Amino acid sequence: MPHVASSFLAMSLLNGFTNFSSVSRISDGLSLWKSLKDVVEHKDNSSLMMFSAPPATNATSAQAARLTQNPKESIETLETGSWKRASKNTAEVIQNLEQLRDEDLRMELIRKSRRLLPRTVLEVLTDRIHSRQWQSALKVFDLLREQEWYKPEPGTYIQLFGMLGRCRQPGKAFVYFEKLQEDGCKPSTEVYTALLSACTRSRDLDNAWMLFEKMKLDARCSPDVFTYSLMMKGCCEAGFHNRAIELFKEMHRSGVSPNVVIYNTLIDAFGKAGKLVEVEELYSMMLEHGACKPDVWTQNSIIRSFGRAGKIDKMEEWFQNLTNMGLQPDVVTLNCLMDAYGKKGKFQKMIAVVNYMHKYHYKLNTITYNTLLDAYGRAGEIEQMEQTFHIMKCKSVKPDSVTFCTLLNAYGKKALRNMVKKVWLQLENCDVIPDSAVYNAAMDAYRRAGTITDMESIYQAMIIARCQPDVFTYNIMNLAYQSQGMDERAERLLLQFQGNGWSIT
Repeated sequence: MPHVASSFLAMSLLNGFTNFSSVSRISDGLSLWKSLKDVVEHKDNSSLMMFSAPPATNATSAQAARLTQNPKESIETLETGSWKRASKNTAEVIQNLEQLRDEDLRMELIRKSRRLLPRTVLEVLTDRIHSRQWQSALKVFDLLREQEWYKPEPGTYIQLFGMLGRCRQPGKAFVYFEKLQEDGCKPSTEVYTALLSACTRSRDLDNAWMLFEKMKLDARCSPDVFTYSLMMKGCCEAGFHNRAIELFKEMHRSGVSPNVVIYNTLIDAFGKAGKLVEVEELYSMMLEHGACKPDVWTQNSIIRSFGRAGKIDKMEEWFQNLTNMGLQPDVVTLNCLMDAYGKKGKFQKMIAVVNYMHKYHYKLNTITYNTLLDAYGRAGEIEQMEQTFHIMKCKSVKPDSVTFCTLLNAYGKKALRNMVKKVWLQLENCDVIPDSAVYNAAMDAYRRAGTITDMESIYQAMIIARCQPDVFTYNIMNLAYQSQGMDERAERLLLQFQGNGWSIT
């Protein structure tokens, strides 16, 4: 895509296009010993299972690679001489372990199962970590630690901390940090950073600061650029932007040079907070730094920030800056432009972006269509919204929960009860799992239509699906009851929320 194309778009947006063409279609996972080759050798009438594995690419596969070099004849596989039988037995032990609720019985099973097949144990652990089944992952890891062939690997703990952080379980991460030390592994900068990540992801800034200060006291575990990046991001997400800037200055004083990720993290965070002056100051500092050249991600954050604030002229100015630097806009850039134009009702410019995406063969994704649907829905352009949703389905672009929220909100504002019901039926017949936002959107739509029975039906479906109601759920239903003079039902609702410990404020 030539540079002139993005410059052409910049001029088009300033002038406004009126043509509209039909819309076109749109790990941190652990790789664990998947390509293992099995070689069996028979010596002196005893079966010796030899393994051949690819080079280790992470901690868990490193564990597997080491086993291939020193297989133990005491492992069940070597005694039975049957890989399939050993694999099945190991799988059965793990299945029983995951089902046991009694802690004593679980520990007894672990103690009795110390010679399981390495490959199966490690593969199951990988699967549980990858799928974020943290409770099962920890049980399998406890089983792993008791195996005769087990040797502690800090990298495995780092992967556990990452999973526990994503699952918002910092307390469990600290428990396993203690086990890491019991296993004789010395904490490193990487280990501390992974544990700190579990804290910041869970908004547990108190423990994050405790770990951070502890790192600074240990010469072997000094905070690096990744540590500072996590701390700054955690501070910004908690609303402590001044503290993030203090960390930025401290990082400079300690001799740790910021990278592009640091600048992008701060620019994005300050942009989301509407601190646009600081955004431009950070960008200037980035240019002065020299070694950190702004990239498309940087420009997208700035464009999004001014677009979100409704400052269209400044947004277009920054978009022009992107093209002047020789950078090419990506789908995120164009979605940001469309979103800003749509919220301001500048449909000609929004369509100009769509035309540009068609012309230069960008793939319109779910976010692109959601942006269009939201723009038309906000403006009450129901026919245009429905046409866009039809094209989305024809192009096999999968809707998500945001798609259905947008449709429900638009129909709710128009009190189109039958269309709300139609959208809900479509939702039930697809593989999108409704979240609280979807349930709330449907309830609010029925509230606006004055159909209390339908609203309560959605509420019951929410309870059955074990999706916890929130303050928005309460406010929607309470408003509906109050408007209809149903004081008794409003009182029952309040008691139900209080009895279940659900927030109403």
